[in-house]
Amino acid sequence: AKKEEAPKAEAKKEEAPKAEAKKEEAKK
Repeated sequence: AKKEEAPKAEAKKEEAPKAEAKKEEAKK
């Protein structure tokens, strides 16, 4: 189960920069 969750964790790490980018765009 943990092995299956690992890819999800990495996917979240990739989504994190996108979320921050959206926050920066919201300020604009």
